[in-house]
Amino acid sequence: MHIVSFSRLQLFRQCPYRYYLRYVKKLPEPPSEPLELGKAVHTAIELTYHGTPRGEAVDRAVRNAALPVSAAEVAALVRNADIVPGVGEVEAEFMLRLDQGMWLYGLVDWIVMKDDGTAVVTDWKTNRVEEDVLVTHQLDLYAAAAFRVFGARRVVTRYVFVRTGNVHEKTYDAPPEEALDWAKETAAEIIERGEAEEHFRPNHGLWCRYCPFAMQCYALWGRI
Repeated sequence: MHIVSFSRLQLFRQCPYRYYLRYVKKLPEPPSEPLELGKAVHTAIELTYHGTPRGEAVDRAVRNAALPVSAAEVAALVRNADIVPGVGEVEAEFMLRLDQGMWLYGLVDWIVMKDDGTAVVTDWKTNRVEEDVLVTHQLDLYAAAAFRVFGARRVVTRYVFVRTGNVHEKTYDAPPEEALDWAKETAAEIIERGEAEEHFRPNHGLWCRYCPFAMQCYALWGRI
C-alpha cells in the first residue's frame, strides 16, 4: 500500500529533488520561523476549540514551539480564526482511496457536518501571499474526502487567512475529479521513479533560496 499526502504531492511537483531528500532519504528539515509560527497558531486554535482560554492556549503553544515565536503575533492571528468551541471536529483524520493500493492521508483543520448533509471544511492559513495557496488542489482533495470518507452530500470549503481575516469559499456538489486525477497521476509518477537519486532532478526557482537542502543540490547539480 502506498500512502501519500497533499503536502508530499505538492512538494514533489514543486521540486522532485527536495522530495527525494525529505521523503526517500528521510533527511530532517530544520525548523523555520514561518513553520513554527503556523504550528503555534494551529495548536492555540485547537486548544481554544477544546475549551482552553485563549490567553492560556497561546502561552502553551508558544512555549512548545521549536523556535522563538511572538506570543502577541500568535494571539492576533488566533483572533482571526472563526473557531466555535465544541462544534464539529478539529484535526479530523482521513484516508481517501485514490486507486488500487494508493491512498491519500490528510488532516482537516476543522470540519462541521450540518443537518442537511453539508460538510463545511475549514483550513486556517498563516501565509502572507494568499494566491500561492488558492491555486493548489489542497481543499479540492479535502472536499473529495468529505464526500467519500465523511459521507457529505454537499461540501463548502473555506480558506481562512488569519493575517487578514479574508475567507475564500468554494461549493461542491460532487467530488472534484480534476483534483483526484492530479493526485493519482502525481502519486503514480512518484512510485514509478523508485528510489534512485538520478530520477529526482531539481526544479530550480525562487523557492530555492529558502530550501534547507540548497547546498546538497548545488554540490550534485551545480546550481541553486
